[in-house]
Amino acid sequence: MKQIKIALVIFLIILTQSVNASFKIESPAFPDLIHFRSADFGYIPYGKILSGKMIISNQTDPYGCFNSTNLAAKQQFLLVKYGNCSVIQKALAAQQSKVKMLIVMADHDSIDEVHMLNTVKSDKITIPVILFSKSIGDQIINEVKKQNGVLKGQCFFPRNIAKQGPVSIDYWFDPLDSNNYPFFYRFSSLHQDLGSDVKFRIHLALTFDQQESSQNYKTESCVSNGKYCANDPDGPGRLQGKDEVLIGLAMLCLQELDSSYKLTQTLFKFDFICLYQEKNRQLPLQCLTDVAKNNGYNITNFNEQCFAKHFKNSDLQGDNDLLEKEKILFQQETVQIWPELYVNQRAIRGDIQSLEEVESAICGGFQDPVPSACYDYFEYQDDSINPGYIILTILLSALVMFFILFGVFKLYYHKKFKEQIDGEVNNVIQKYLSFQDETDNS
Repeated sequence: MKQIKIALVIFLIILTQSVNASFKIESPAFPDLIHFRSADFGYIPYGKILSGKMIISNQTDPYGCFNSTNLAAKQQFLLVKYGNCSVIQKALAAQQSKVKMLIVMADHDSIDEVHMLNTVKSDKITIPVILFSKSIGDQIINEVKKQNGVLKGQCFFPRNIAKQGPVSIDYWFDPLDSNNYPFFYRFSSLHQDLGSDVKFRIHLALTFDQQESSQNYKTESCVSNGKYCANDPDGPGRLQGKDEVLIGLAMLCLQELDSSYKLTQTLFKFDFICLYQEKNRQLPLQCLTDVAKNNGYNITNFNEQCFAKHFKNSDLQGDNDLLEKEKILFQQETVQIWPELYVNQRAIRGDIQSLEEVESAICGGFQDPVPSACYDYFEYQDDSINPGYIILTILLSALVMFFILFGVFKLYYHKKFKEQIDGEVNNVIQKYLSFQDETDNS
C-alpha cells in the first residue's frame, strides 16, 4: 500500500508537469502539491522520495535552535520557524535530534529568491533542509493540532538534470577563496576517469560594471577602468581585488590551453601550494604558473602572453574578451551565490563540496549507457525515478486490480446463477413430486 501511495504521488507530479521538487501532505486540507526551496547545503536525495510524520518544534523552542527540545522528531520531518539563530544552527540541532529532514518556515511567502547559504559549518550537515512559505507553515501547524499530531508528508526530489552526452559541467567560483576549492579535490579523479565524456568549464564570480565607482576603488579592485572587479581578498594583506581578477584571467587562459583533468589537478594543487602557504600566497600569479608547468602545461612567459592576447590595451585598462564573456554568462545565468555548480545547465543545490553530491549530480546527467567510471570508481547507483516505469507500474497495478475485481464478480454471479438454477430445479422437482402424489391418490 505504501508503494502504491508513493507511485500515485509521483504520477500526480508527472501529470501536473512539475519540474520542481514537490511536497505532498496526506490530508484533504492540502489537495495541491507544495512548492519548496532546498538549502544550498546539506544532503539532497536527488531522484528519491522521503516520507515522514510532520512534527512541530517544541513550544519552548519554536525556532529549533537547540537539539534537546526536538527529540520527539526522531526520523520524522521537523518544522521550525525562521529566525533567532542561523539556519545552519537549526540544521545541526535537528541532525543531532536524528531528524530525517528539517523544514524551515519562512517569515513571508516569497521563497523563490531566498537562499539558505553555505557557510563554514555547512559541510557537517547530512540531512535535507528545505524552506516552506509562511502561509503553508501556518496551515501545517493548524492541521497538526487538529489531527493530534498525526499528519504525514512525502517529499519528492526530482533529479531535474537533462540527460546528455557528453555532460557539461560549469563551476562558478572565487579564485582566491580557498573555501571554493574542495570541489576540485572531489572532482579531479572523476574528471580524469571520465575524460572526454564530460565538458568542464570554470567561471569567475566577479563584480562587473563598476565604472561609476571611485577612482581609488577602480585602481585597486578592477581592471578595464571598472568593468571587471573583485573585492579585496585578504584585507590588510598586500593583495588587492585587481590581483584576484588577474589570477582568474590566468586560470581562464590555462583552460583555453587544456580544459581536461590537467586543469582540475592544477587548480587543487594551486590551492594547497599557493593559497595555504603564506609565502606563495603573496605572489599567486607566479605560483600558478609554476604549478601549471609542474603539472604538464607547456608554457613560457605565460601571464604576459595571456594578458597581451585578451586585453585590448597593454595597460590592462582596455576591454578584455575573455572577461567580457564571463560577464555575459554571469548575467545570463543570474549567478547569485558561489561557488555554484551547474550540470547540463541545471544548478545543483546542496553541498557541492561533498564527494557524494558531486558524483551523484554529474553521473546523473549521462544518457544511457552511463560511463563505467560512475560505477567502478565511485560504485555509483542510478537511483533516479523513471517516470515511464512509474506509469507502467500504475497501469499494471490497475490491470491486476481489474482482473481481481473481474474474478470476484465472476465468482459472485456464478454463485448467484447456480443458486438460481438450483432453486428452479428444486421448484420443478417439488412440482413433479406434488403431481406424482396427486396421481397416486387418484
